[in-house]
This record gives sequence, structure tokens and C-alpha cells, in this order.
Amino acid sequence: VNDTGGYPGMSWPEYRDLRESLTTFQDVVAFRMAPFNVGDDDGPERRFGQLVSANFFSALGLTPAAGQDWR
Repeated sequence: VNDTGGYPGMSWPEYRDLRESLTTFQDVVAFRMAPFNVGDDDGPERRFGQLVSANFFSALGLTPAAGQDWR
């Protein structure tokens, strides 16, 4: 927790260690908001999306509507 009461997150190795050591939860996921440039020949537009861990959808009992599930 930082000085303002927020949680700044953790590194990928910290997430892996936490996921391996927790026994109270069935699974733990990682995610963060990230900017992406999408577009065509007219030029990219800035959009925001989520970078998620490979187990994100399965841990939530979901399947992605499009794209690939990297389980």
C-alpha cells in the first residue's frame, strides 16, 4: 500500500510466487490497463485494454469471445 492508500501492484515474479504459495484461493489472476495503438493506413488510434495472465479466463470460468485462449 502506498502513501495514498492505493496498491501500486507487483512484478511478474512476485505474482508467480504469490500464485504458487497461496493455498486459500483456487487461483489468482494478474491484469493491468495498457494503452494500445490500433488502426489502419489512415493512422493509429490510441485505445486502452487489459494485459492479463494466461489463466485469466479459466480462473473466472469464462472463454474469450474472440482471439485465442493461451491456456
